[in-house]
Amino acid sequence: MQPPLTTKKLAKLYPHLTVEQRLEMEEWHRGWIHNIMIGQATGEEYKAAMPPYPEEVRSRKPKKCPKCGANSVVEIIGGYPGPELLELEKQGKLILGGCCHDPGPDASWECTNCHQQIWKTGWDAEISF
Repeated sequence: MQPPLTTKKLAKLYPHLTVEQRLEMEEWHRGWIHNIMIGQATGEEYKAAMPPYPEEVRSRKPKKCPKCGANSVVEIIGGYPGPELLELEKQGKLILGGCCHDPGPDASWECTNCHQQIWKTGWDAEISF
């Protein structure tokens, strides 16, 4: 088995996680790899269990979409919407994120053109409700 990743490599892989969370992720991955190697788990089980981590992480809302370049990045609002929020969504000024959330960080913004989601920097970033 390969040696554990260095803290520098972990920081590149998971810039949105704290040092402790990065080390936990490394331990989690290594545990799965060990179980796969000894036949107690499959690669498919590993992929299914892997938590999703954001591809796009920013400290603030970008003016343009990092994927398509459109000026159509809007905030994702969670919770049960009232009539005002429904109207703003119709106008393309926000995206309703729903009231049920999976564990982990939710995206903060989304491009209304290509639907690229963007996460706010930090695992514990606040969620707008």
